[in-house]
Amino acid sequence: MVTMTTITRIYEFAAAHSLWEHPGKCQQIHGHNYKVEVTVEKGPWFEELDEVVNPIIEKLDHTFLDDMPTMKSPTAEHIAEYVFEHGDFLKVKVWENDRSFAEVTH
Repeated sequence: MVTMTTITRIYEFAAAHSLWEHPGKCQQIHGHNYKVEVTVEKGPWFEELDEVVNPIIEKLDHTFLDDMPTMKSPTAEHIAEYVFEHGDFLKVKVWENDRSFAEVTH
């Protein structure tokens, strides 16, 4: 049996966005306190993972995500893709509230 050990670290940031294509209230500017779970294959220490992830989180924190030219659309799915593309991660999960998340995996 082949097994893989992983480590996951949780990061948080706050940001605003508007979803102009959304048919409801989310068209208006609003914000979330996002939680980002980053999973990698066991190897780096948590501190080494921080060195990669913290600069990504800093670019997102307290921003208006609509203004980020590299963001397709500021949905949880696209935020997860954005984080995933900036590191060698197995999985990135972005929570926009306690009940909803988007996940990108290898």
